Amino acid sequence: MARVSTRTLVVLLLLLGVTLGLLTAIGVYVTSTRAAAQQAQQVLVPAVAPLRPIAARAVIQAGDVHVVQEHRSDLAAQTATSTDQVVGKVALVNLYTDAPILTPQVAPASTARSLGYALPEGLEAMSLPTPDLVSGSGAIAPGDRIDIILTVPTQTAGAGANETQFALQGISVIGVGQVVPTNVTSAAGPQAGMQGSLTVLVTPQQALMLTYAKESSGEGVSINLVLRRPDDTTTYQTVPVSLDYLRQSLAKVHP
Repeated sequence: MARVSTRTLVVLLLLLGVTLGLLTAIGVYVTSTRAAAQQAQQVLVPAVAPLRPIAARAVIQAGDVHVVQEHRSDLAAQTATSTDQVVGKVALVNLYTDAPILTPQVAPASTARSLGYALPEGLEAMSLPTPDLVSGSGAIAPGDRIDIILTVPTQTAGAGANETQFALQGISVIGVGQVVPTNVTSAAGPQAGMQGSLTVLVTPQQALMLTYAKESSGEGVSINLVLRRPDDTTTYQTVPVSLDYLRQSLAKVHP
């Protein structure tokens, strides 16, 4: 076996020492960087949070918020850090006590007072006429849920044959229009009537369906509203009601 010269051995030892030194330096750098990052995440930073719940579309006052100290790692990048970023602006969503406010959750009052900013994503606000006294009597109020019933002509039966069915269920009411007197003309002559409106939350497809129904009264389509419990979100399975259905039901009651 060939003997390794002293010079070669010295060079190998030097290379080994340099390699170990580099590895040690890299390890120290990685460890110190990781420790610094962890320490930075634990640093307390200011965050603006509500002192009390703030409803969507409300103007945020100075007494509504305060500055709290939170760990940087617990906060989103868009967290408001100064009360100047939120005071005097409008909340676009419901804000909750001590939950840090994000800057996209507020907007200047001059641009955010419209109803559109408060609408849930994917829903639209639509006005429904209420020619009866339901809305005016206070029976339906914002926060209630209603079911919408449509009566439409049947496709197979003759003229005057209709079917009635639940078209939409559990629709949220977000506004009730002021009821004003209207003049209603009937076969008996002019009569005093009441006209109101409800503003409800619907999907775009539901808005199209209701718009068609409202504009098709001349074709025998009619809309009726029924009130349900605000906490009742059940979708009930029902069958269409027609004249034949009524006759069969009456026959069972009075054979």
